[in-house]
Amino acid sequence: MLNVLLGADSLGLRLLSEESSTSNDPAAGGPVATEQVTPLQIVSSLVPGLAAAEQPAVGTTSKDGEQSASTPGVDLGTVLAGLPVPGLLSGTLDPIALRSLVDADGALSSATGAVRDLSVLGGLLSTGVASLDLGSSALVTDAGAIRGLELDRLEVLDLSALLDALGISLADLPLDIVVGLVDQLGLPLPAGLSPDALLASIDDLLADTGPVRTQVSGLQAQIDALQSELAGLPAQISAATATVTSLTSQLDAAVASLGGALCALVPDLCALISSLQGQLATATSLVATLEARLAAIPALIDGLIAQVNGLLDGIQGLVDQLLGLVDPLLDGLDGASLLVVEDLAVGLVATADDTLDASVAEVVGSVGDVRVGGISLGGLDATGALGQVGALADQLTGALGAILGTIDPSLASLVDVELLEQTTSVTEADGVTQAVAGITGLAATITPPDICGVLDRLAVGETLGSVLDGLGEALPSLPGPVGDVLGDLTSTVRCEAPASPAGSKALVDGLA
Repeated sequence: MLNVLLGADSLGLRLLSEESSTSNDPAAGGPVATEQVTPLQIVSSLVPGLAAAEQPAVGTTSKDGEQSASTPGVDLGTVLAGLPVPGLLSGTLDPIALRSLVDADGALSSATGAVRDLSVLGGLLSTGVASLDLGSSALVTDAGAIRGLELDRLEVLDLSALLDALGISLADLPLDIVVGLVDQLGLPLPAGLSPDALLASIDDLLADTGPVRTQVSGLQAQIDALQSELAGLPAQISAATATVTSLTSQLDAAVASLGGALCALVPDLCALISSLQGQLATATSLVATLEARLAAIPALIDGLIAQVNGLLDGIQGLVDQLLGLVDPLLDGLDGASLLVVEDLAVGLVATADDTLDASVAEVVGSVGDVRVGGISLGGLDATGALGQVGALADQLTGALGAILGTIDPSLASLVDVELLEQTTSVTEADGVTQAVAGITGLAATITPPDICGVLDRLAVGETLGSVLDGLGEALPSLPGPVGDVLGDLTSTVRCEAPASPAGSKALVDGLA
């Protein structure tokens, strides 16, 4: 059903691999029918431990009569939960029913089942319900195979997830790029404004609120520093308290050893006691200082927050107008899908008879709708319409390139999409007829450019994040789910600090 490849061998994942074989040729050991399903296979050179999530193959074979079996139902999230990359997969594999039958009519094998609510690589790809109907036959009259998959919804390349894979947050995007993305994705712009009018309005409000936002940013930096200090104080207090306890124990032991002797008789021991007393006084003082700091910081933070609120209260009307234009941009892009395919159905029939004219190799494929953001590109029935399929795939890849190129020109070729690729042939050689048919519903290839260069170019100027930060608003966290998965896989790039201090604000610990 699904094949995922990351790099050459960093990660290889196959979901629901199926093999069906039937023969009624006595010279080949027939009649015999065999069906096998492997629910999950994972290979990773980066994290070999992922192989523990593999689900063993289940099969049926018959040479006479009917044999049946089923794979167990699998909660993929539970299977991955205890492994190094828990966010790699989630969703449910229903039990897959397998059947092998040999009777007077010939040999039959089949597998049927479903996959529900699949999410891959932290949400870079997700599906609704996929139903599968697979099998092959070697009958007295002919031999053939049937393959069918119906998928109600396939969401590929969630925008924030794709950016997360590149080490970029929506907050890192310059405002003009954000407005351009919302417009190109066919999403509504705030207040019904045109892109140019919206940017002009935001620029005017930024100019009017600039001095206050600068002060708020400075105060917010102090708040962040205090919160970071506050988070580390309990560990420091614990360590200092442990030092006090240890010194007290050593001092008690030294005093006990001295007993009633005079220091003049045991000068070294007296010197040790004096040293321990000095260290104990220092450590005790440190504990008291840290505890006082721990008690004082919340009040300092509250005071800074009060200053922030006081500054913003003075321009609250302008702030409300600015947030009314900026917040919808973030909300619109957060969770926006670059590519959604609805009602995808692919199938094939291959039948080999005793003549070429009676043999068939056919594929069927249809898409109810293909959407880029909020823009529908329509659907199609691929049967006998290869030209239409190619045109839609080219249109789709071009639309994605135009959108991603808005962020950075090097991202215009980031994604290549192919739809309903198919092949069919019916041939005869040495008295044997062979019918072959194949179809792939969708293939998406992501080829990252120089990530560090993209990050360096993005981080100059007013960004969505700098505006929100200047108004004390919360920002999207980075990395997100996809970044966490790639980090767990150690599939990362370390970027050097740029020559310009204004660059690479997007970097998180230098990693993308």
